[in-house]
Amino acid sequence: MSLSCVLCGGPLGHARNETWLNEFRSIYTTGYDWHNPCLSGVGLVEGSEYHPQFNAPPWFEDRYDDQGFATENAIRILPSPVFEPIPGGAPPDVQPWGFFFHAACWELLRAETHPQKVDIRVLNDILRSCPRPEGTINWGHTYGGIYASQNGNWMNGTGIRLGHRLGYYRYPDNPNPEIVLHRQDPLNVTPIRDIIEQSKAQNFERLSISIRAPFSTDTRNFAILPLELRELILCFLPSPDVRSLMLASRAFASIQLSQTFWASRFDNDYDYIFEVRKDLPRGTPCNWKFLFENIKGAVHNLPAIRNRKRIWELLRSLTDAVVTLSQSPLKGLPARTFFDPEIARDSKEWNKAVKSRDSNLTRFSYGSVALYSRTVFVNQKVVGVYVSFFEMAGTTFVSGIRFICSDGQHIELGYIIGKTEVYLSVGTCALDDGISTFRGFKVTIGERGIQAIAVASHPNASSPLAGAHEGIPKRLLASYFQDIREVRAGFDGFKLVSLDIPSDTEPQSSLRETFCWLPDIPHHCWNLHGDCFVGCASIKRHPEWPLTYLHFGGHGGRHLGNLVSLSAWEVSGTLMGIEVQYGHPIDGATIRDVGYCGTYNERKSALISRKTKVKEEKTTFEIDGPGGERIVAVELCDVKSREQGTEPWFRITTNRDRAVYFPESMSPQHGHPKVIKPEGSKAITGFYSVESHFYSILPLKPP
Repeated sequence: MSLSCVLCGGPLGHARNETWLNEFRSIYTTGYDWHNPCLSGVGLVEGSEYHPQFNAPPWFEDRYDDQGFATENAIRILPSPVFEPIPGGAPPDVQPWGFFFHAACWELLRAETHPQKVDIRVLNDILRSCPRPEGTINWGHTYGGIYASQNGNWMNGTGIRLGHRLGYYRYPDNPNPEIVLHRQDPLNVTPIRDIIEQSKAQNFERLSISIRAPFSTDTRNFAILPLELRELILCFLPSPDVRSLMLASRAFASIQLSQTFWASRFDNDYDYIFEVRKDLPRGTPCNWKFLFENIKGAVHNLPAIRNRKRIWELLRSLTDAVVTLSQSPLKGLPARTFFDPEIARDSKEWNKAVKSRDSNLTRFSYGSVALYSRTVFVNQKVVGVYVSFFEMAGTTFVSGIRFICSDGQHIELGYIIGKTEVYLSVGTCALDDGISTFRGFKVTIGERGIQAIAVASHPNASSPLAGAHEGIPKRLLASYFQDIREVRAGFDGFKLVSLDIPSDTEPQSSLRETFCWLPDIPHHCWNLHGDCFVGCASIKRHPEWPLTYLHFGGHGGRHLGNLVSLSAWEVSGTLMGIEVQYGHPIDGATIRDVGYCGTYNERKSALISRKTKVKEEKTTFEIDGPGGERIVAVELCDVKSREQGTEPWFRITTNRDRAVYFPESMSPQHGHPKVIKPEGSKAITGFYSVESHFYSILPLKPP
């Protein structure tokens, strides 16, 4: 397998002329000693492109080309842990394995983390937390264009999957300008060092600039600030904002900018030129304006600096994570996981908000994995909860929970990051005489972890959600009968990936309380007819697959009189989606749908091959909703009478004895249908289905 640098995404090894692409470091662990990583010295990638060998000095101070370093002292590091002996390898329990990155990229990470040191344990946990497809880490970005991307989040489409690398990196003469740029050594910046030396010899004085402020009303505001304070404000702003402020305010436009201001540009615009910080400590005589203007020109002309800027931007969220998490240790009592097998197994029955996961430890290509499990006991009434968040590559996740008890006690669970906390008040329940009750949570579960939390005072009542929740599956995790006194949670290196509460003495088995839902958890008054749901076997095997509903009738059926048609979309005779149309817009739309309604080629086929196209067919059944026609019965079944419901069909009947099968080719001889017929004058107001990560619509039935 061809591997890439987990920091910059560029190729590791087999470069003819770019030595920096062949030199690597690794954060590695020995066998199953998961929690004690080491940083290797600088090694050289050997072997073939698709069977590379990563041999490196075991100590970070050493290099493979150091005089006196003996090759036999190098260790062979594998890209993943092994559980069976391999030819020529060490026994699995002592075989080093780890994550690989260019030695140059490691220096950039160190420079960006400065003045703090890189916490190897924290960094290793973060790396272990991310999926590893295509020979690198999937952070949720494309490494600045090195990888192709595709919508890959099988639940809500907000994540990405990495495609193949851009072009052929093994050919140094590849004319693709992106590849030419990404192969440039980010530390080979001799012209920058020359400019720094020249700036030391330049004469300098306090400089003024003339920018006409076309409109200004700040004579009684900014103008009354001391000159030093106004310049200090400018020092903290990026250069584009400085120019905008000077154009808008005469009080700032008239400032004579000092060398202090020009020096501040290397804390804002050009922080990635870390040689300035290293070679010119504050107080060093230097013409900072000369330095700024010349480096500004060099940045655009030097491909190596442009590649460095790309890598620096990629590392920004990672360095923030390493620094923040090194100061925010995981809170809670340790519980057993695969990675902590020495902890006693918990025999308690738990109600779990299940995360998505890839269970194959050697091929962790999507989802998330719990590296740690923590438990807290809440023995007092909970009156409020603080939720901590962490952002990685533009996606926000829940990282920790802090419970506030009636006696003033604070109980912490997970990574508590104070500056991100959001407060949620625990509500009261009428069944408990208005006393605040903590009965559980409502959570949104993304592909990589939990992204939002609400506090439930009853399964039918909860606080607003804190965190990202639009278009993400929701899961109700609450008790009908008791306040929650214990919470267990699973964490990876920086976020919450699972959440459990003790099971009720009388466990709830309704679909509403058992599975994830989109766009939200169904109203407790809806009749889901769970006993007729033909996909129970499938959804129980994959509880992370969300149930998605189309509630076209509206609350109390108020939209049924506006319904004019119901359509089914199919591909090769397989039902893929349902679409309804209204005569007049409802919330700005005349069409609502569930599943793949004319979007299969765009969303599904592209994941297989961009050239793969299938015929999408639509069958429409007109309904006279304005005239009082209603759907009053539904028959549904799997084509082959399978409990999984992988090839569903259904038949609707209206109160005018009109009926239609979807797909049209189906008929009663296919399977043994289940019939849903509301009592009295009630009508069908919606359908729901389960969507797998293969984007296939499974059974449909009405709430």
